[in-house]
Amino acid sequence: MASEKHTTILGAFVLGAIIIFFFMLYFYYVQQAYSITQTYVMLFKGSLTGLQIGAPITFRGVKIGQVIDIRIKRIPETGKIEIPVYVQFYTGKNQDENYNPIYYLIHTGWKADISNPGLISGTSSIILEENPREPVKKFSYYEDRIIFPTIQIPDEGDSLDSTLKTAKKTFNKIADFISSEKLQNTLNNGSAAMEKFNKLMSKLDDQANPILFNFNKALIEMQDTTYQIRNFTEYLSRHPESLITGKKH
Repeated sequence: MASEKHTTILGAFVLGAIIIFFFMLYFYYVQQAYSITQTYVMLFKGSLTGLQIGAPITFRGVKIGQVIDIRIKRIPETGKIEIPVYVQFYTGKNQDENYNPIYYLIHTGWKADISNPGLISGTSSIILEENPREPVKKFSYYEDRIIFPTIQIPDEGDSLDSTLKTAKKTFNKIADFISSEKLQNTLNNGSAAMEKFNKLMSKLDDQANPILFNFNKALIEMQDTTYQIRNFTEYLSRHPESLITGKKH
């Protein structure tokens, strides 16, 4: 009897383990069917400071992917060094091009940029930014992966030249503004207004002198009256009988 009970418990345990095993297989299949399988390459021109494997990719503040690999390669034809960044997005498998969100982002001009390193962590992330003026009609490939467009930073020489041109334009605008008739009229109007203000203050000062004189005179008279009242009060405190007999001389 005990042996049959033990066999029943063992059979139930094995059956439960089989059910759990098939449930895990089904769960794994579902996860694989909708897992991160779309891998792209990003080629940044400039510094990659703070970018690491596992760095998030954000779209409108939401994490939609991550960096899975960063390599370094030399291009024999040009002799230049490239650092391809391999990324994966959180999208389903085998999506048709018309429904693929990453394809849509590429075609409508979205580009990837690297954020500034965090003050505490020192790490960077990849941010997708919209640039509808530069849509991509046809995919480019790096090895066998689609290239996700990136914001291209100009070379140092181009950047310096652009900065100098911008500064020159700014200085020219400042010079034009200083010599403009509008500024001169504003300064002239300001001078006229200050002259009118000074005349008004002088007029008020002339009118205020008699008022101040009368005010000072009233203060002196009030002070004298207060002094006399105080003396009279002190005399009454010493000679209260004077209220009946009068002040003694």
